[in-house]
Amino acid sequence: MTSEELQQIQAIIQAAVSTAVAPLEQGQQQLATRLDQLEQGQRQLATQIMAVETRLETKIAGVEARLETKIGGVEATLRSELQATEQRIMTKLNDLEQLSAHYQDKEIRNLRLRVRRIEQHLQITPAE
Repeated sequence: MTSEELQQIQAIIQAAVSTAVAPLEQGQQQLATRLDQLEQGQRQLATQIMAVETRLETKIAGVEARLETKIGGVEATLRSELQATEQRIMTKLNDLEQLSAHYQDKEIRNLRLRVRRIEQHLQITPAE
């Protein structure tokens, strides 16, 4: 084989290799492009997820604040109602004590009156 024939064979092989490698290189470039697109999509999704998390945290914080406000209001209302109820109970107890004292005074007066009548009837003088 002559040097010229070897060069021709080498040129044929290089042409065949170039023809075979070109689609592989093109496929590799397409895969790299697709990988870049997927990575970009992943970053966009991560950004969107973070935005949703931030909105949720904000909404949760708002709901918690409103609940704390409502709970505070309910607690204040309950304390106020409890104090009012305690005051009514104390007032009623005082009224009952007064009624009891008046009743006892009345009963004592009635007993004294009855004792005087009996003493008058029996003509007994109390020993003083």
